[in-house]
Amino acid sequence: MASTFTATSSIGSMVATKGHRSDNKLMNNLSSSSFGRRKLQAGVNKLAYLVGVTLGPKGRNAVLESKHGSPRIVNDGVTVAREVELEDPVENIGAKLVRQAAAKTNDFAGDGTTTSVVLAQGFIAEGVKVVAAGANSVLITRGIEKTAKALVAELKKMSKEMWQLLVQVTMSRVGRKGVVTLEEGKSAENVLYVVEGMQFDRGYVSSYFVIDNEKMSVEFDNCKLLLVDKKITKARDLVGEKEKVNERIAKLSGGVVVIQVGAQTETELKEKKLRDEDALNATKAAVEEGIFVGGGCTLLRLASKVDAIKAALDNDELKLQNLSRLSVSDS
Repeated sequence: MASTFTATSSIGSMVATKGHRSDNKLMNNLSSSSFGRRKLQAGVNKLAYLVGVTLGPKGRNAVLESKHGSPRIVNDGVTVAREVELEDPVENIGAKLVRQAAAKTNDFAGDGTTTSVVLAQGFIAEGVKVVAAGANSVLITRGIEKTAKALVAELKKMSKEMWQLLVQVTMSRVGRKGVVTLEEGKSAENVLYVVEGMQFDRGYVSSYFVIDNEKMSVEFDNCKLLLVDKKITKARDLVGEKEKVNERIAKLSGGVVVIQVGAQTETELKEKKLRDEDALNATKAAVEEGIFVGGGCTLLRLASKVDAIKAALDNDELKLQNLSRLSVSDS
């Protein structure tokens, strides 16, 4: 969040943009610091407006057009954010900065992406005012980071353990280390079943492993092994393997719950699966870190804690005090 604010408010002396529209001469257009900030903020506001409508349990849906296939109905902030591309190059940079904040939240927590976008918009809106009044954006950023650490500590105090409540529901069937997976069902109804004990999957992962098509067998003579002693940079290649290992551990120590999402149409199926993924991620987070009062109550409580952090801030960092309170309260 702080890095997003820094990139938006502290542009330096100019922002270089490139575009393809010759009529506006965007090929080598240079924007001044104040003008560039306004443009970046405009991009942030446009993205936040589109994403913000999905906030909370009563959030509205968004319909995404697809060039290939049917349109998608989604209620997930980061999914909407990924589809937003603004015509103005500088505004689009602002949208991308906030999109990164949503993506990081999704990777870390799996939910709460819309809240992160709305919070980022609030910090940027108040922060730009403070910077325009002469405050140092670097010190403001440091203040945000210090305040965030202090508020995280307050959140941990507010949280309530969730595990005792979850014992009575699905996750109690598989244990804390159990695996809950989502699949696309073949019927209109949702189906949940529990796989208990160890189960060996039969058959090949891929038919391309078969060497002898008549015997449907695989035999290797003098096969080679590749030992890698370097750092693997593409973690995405290992995500699938990690999930398989976790699933095997779950089969041995607990169990596996499979939820087959049912729907009448493909569009409805994708929308329901996204909702279920958010619910599943939120439940996992609750097990690990506890639960909070919803409806924005937790954010309001945090806003009242900002004054207590004043002693830890210096100079321009103190201006962050009011900025944080306003941003958290308005969100």
